[in-house]
Amino acid sequence: MSTETILSDVFPLGSRVNERGRLEVGGCDTIELAKEFGTPAYVVAEDDLRARARAFLDAGREAGHADFNVVFASKAFPCTAVLALFAQEGLWCDVASGGELHLALNAGFPPERIVLHGNAKSESELRTALELGVGLIVIDNFDEIDRLDRLVGLQGTTGADAQRVLVRVTPDVRGETHEKISTGQADSKFGFSMERAREAIERVQGIDGLSLQGLHAHIGSQLLALDPFRAEIAELAKLGDFPMWDLGGGLGVRYLAEQAEPPSIGSYAARGGGRAGDERAGQAPVDRAGQVVERERLRHAVYGGERQAERLTLGGGRRGDVGQPAPDALWGAL
Repeated sequence: MSTETILSDVFPLGSRVNERGRLEVGGCDTIELAKEFGTPAYVVAEDDLRARARAFLDAGREAGHADFNVVFASKAFPCTAVLALFAQEGLWCDVASGGELHLALNAGFPPERIVLHGNAKSESELRTALELGVGLIVIDNFDEIDRLDRLVGLQGTTGADAQRVLVRVTPDVRGETHEKISTGQADSKFGFSMERAREAIERVQGIDGLSLQGLHAHIGSQLLALDPFRAEIAELAKLGDFPMWDLGGGLGVRYLAEQAEPPSIGSYAARGGGRAGDERAGQAPVDRAGQVVERERLRHAVYGGERQAERLTLGGGRRGDVGQPAPDALWGAL
């Protein structure tokens, strides 16, 4: 199947209107899919997912990164089949709960390619991550440092077996995005402030069972410009030099015609220079890969103040059928 975009950019790569006038996604007639599987039906184009995963990996190599990882945010599409595909393509997986950790493992991600995230990890989740030896644990607060100190002490983890960790820093950089999905400002509930970050770094470096690899920061989702990332890097650089920088948020997606085109994957991958680290693909690999197919249930006349009738088409789906619901204040395109 071709991965050329034939219809609007919001459709999966390779989508087209076929000779019968029907939408085709991933080479499949969506009307026939609706007949076979019922509606609402989630249709995900495998070729789209693989093409976008490979584009991120290629961009990292072309940017001159000798050591980098492309990390997919599992919350963007917590589906075993999708996660299995990204595991096959060599991506890493970001999980923020024990449930997402279970999904990632069940999909075939080796523990060493999993990043445990979240600002309220339970002791049980931390213990499981340590026992598995996940690739990275992102430390979000001082309570978490205390828990990890105690847990690695009980396990007797030291030296080469020390758990690799990152310290999450809030760089006081606001991403150019909606306030509901902005995470880098000073009053964010995530990570250590710039004023407390040095203390957190010193605490972690003093624990034998932890190996500090570097810093993580996330300034928001759906970012369509590179300048906020550059400001994020400039702030993190004030804290010193580390082997790894894990730079978020994820690359945005153009949903509406009035939005600017997002930066290319290549320019996004090059924004941190040649520094080793994690490339936060975030939700970008899946944001356009799926299509919800709804069956029209009925047409209903809606009258305005001057009794001018409008036709409203009601589908068979419900609000929860469209996947990860956005806050009411966020826009979207249907």
